[in-house]
Amino acid sequence: MSSPFLEPGHAGARRFAVRPLPGPRILLLVVLTVVAAALLGFAIPDGGVSGAVSCAVGLLIVHGGMIGAGLIEQHRVHDRGLLLGPTVAGTTPFVIPWSTVDPSSLQVHRRANFIGGRYGPNGLSSNLRMAAYSTSAVSVTGLLPQLASPRRRKKLLGRLGITSTALWGEVPLPEAPTVRWLMGVRDPEPLARAVEAALVAAGHPAAQGAADRALAHPVREQRQSPRT
Repeated sequence: MSSPFLEPGHAGARRFAVRPLPGPRILLLVVLTVVAAALLGFAIPDGGVSGAVSCAVGLLIVHGGMIGAGLIEQHRVHDRGLLLGPTVAGTTPFVIPWSTVDPSSLQVHRRANFIGGRYGPNGLSSNLRMAAYSTSAVSVTGLLPQLASPRRRKKLLGRLGITSTALWGEVPLPEAPTVRWLMGVRDPEPLARAVEAALVAAGHPAAQGAADRALAHPVREQRQSPRT
């Protein structure tokens, strides 16, 4: 059995890439809230122009941080797996090989801004590749973050004193440690279809039609959905 562990440089050719960027409605909301903050700052006692500018700049910094996270994050579909995470210099992406992905696990999520409590503790987990304003997402099950990260995997296996090959030889593929990876997007269809095509090309014929099924029956997240 071949090892499911990949380095980013061994993921093969890139097929598709997308960032979790805000849509027009989010940008409009940003503008409206900044204007409202400026008006509030102007109206408060001793506010005036300086108060308006301070409130507007403060809110712009908050919005800029959230949008900036989406600008550096990228979901990349490659021949041999998914590369997820920031694209800034000095970072190493998570690599989820198609050999660890269940082809029937492809899902589309709506109201994805409610997704954190269901799939990650307090909405903070490496498998949630989302932006704060994401309202849609595409997901698949795949290798655990601790093993999908080349840096974290090396440290983990080093502490255990074993090699990747030895570890995988003791874990049959059907029982591989996996988690659901969620990718925030404005439009889930192109990403879902790219994932399906890559899975089929990688030798998963069962993935054929998975994107159509996922798009036709999206998971509609709720604020306090039970963990599954």
